[in-house]
Amino acid sequence: MAFYVLITNLKARNITVFLLSLNVKRLLHIYQMDS
Repeated sequence: MAFYVLITNLKARNITVFLLSLNVKRLLHIYQMDS
């Protein structure tokens, strides 16, 4: 059970990092368009 929770937490963290990186790329793209 603890192993399953660990895997789930790792997946959730990977999704969070993935979404954050997408937001950063979008912000950088908007910033480059402005300048």
